[in-house]
Amino acid sequence: MVILIRPAEVISRPSSTISWRYLENSSSDTEATYCQTRSSKHKLYRVHAPEVECIAKGKVHKRYEFGCKTSVATTSKSNWIVGTQALHCNPYDGHTLGGAIGQVERLTGQTPNDVMVDQGYRGHGYAGLAIVRVVRTMAKRATRAMKRMLRRLAAIEPTIGHLKSDNRLDRNYLTGREGDKINAVLSAAGYNLRNLLRWLVFAPIFWPTWWLNTLPTAETGRRRSGQQPAIA
Repeated sequence: MVILIRPAEVISRPSSTISWRYLENSSSDTEATYCQTRSSKHKLYRVHAPEVECIAKGKVHKRYEFGCKTSVATTSKSNWIVGTQALHCNPYDGHTLGGAIGQVERLTGQTPNDVMVDQGYRGHGYAGLAIVRVVRTMAKRATRAMKRMLRRLAAIEPTIGHLKSDNRLDRNYLTGREGDKINAVLSAAGYNLRNLLRWLVFAPIFWPTWWLNTLPTAETGRRRSGQQPAIA
């Protein structure tokens, strides 16, 4: 059997050129999938998404996840997301801290005073103005305000859970690495918009109720101190 291939005719038409390139990429991906072994590096896990990586979670119920890492930066009090970015090539968490803080500075125009991270960021090597606190165990000499601030680190876990379940961060339908970055930013924007809409809906109910509840407390305090309420 003789097969004749004339690439000149294929190159002359743009649509056929795309098909030819897709065929070349598919053949190379098939060869890489066939030749890789268990100990191979830079494995190909999905033919239609070669940027997918294997991430070791270290958990009993879920040892590995397939995708790419995403860093999330939130405020300590109200949990507004002020920075998020998709991280490819499975980098060490500590090496991504400088980029995360730099993104927060670009978006907010301010440098954070304190940055709380978990033990995965040990050995980060950050040399900026922010004070990085790696939360291991609560120090006995820590003040009450410092202990309360360190406990707020646990509040980022529900935020990540809402990003995955409510804002489609768990699965990306966009193509390539650029699609991963766009999906991470859009998920964080949707989370912030959801919080803003919730505040706009409940603020007209919350603030009058709070003001009415504080009035009896203020009147009781004046009576105990012997002050008369001012009448205009």
